[in-house]
Amino acid sequence: MDELVEITEKMRRELANRVRETGSLTNEAVVDLSQTLDEYILTLQNMLNEHKNKCN
Repeated sequence: MDELVEITEKMRRELANRVRETGSLTNEAVVDLSQTLDEYILTLQNMLNEHKNKCN
């Protein structure tokens, strides 16, 4: 899970950089990266919820 968190943080920084570089939230590369980041975040949330449920 730590690796997934690291990848997600790296992608988040890359997304911020691309937005700064392009000046656009609708640039195709920005949108693609944002959608991929969303998938990673959802995966992390699901993993955390599963872990939480196992501990209860």
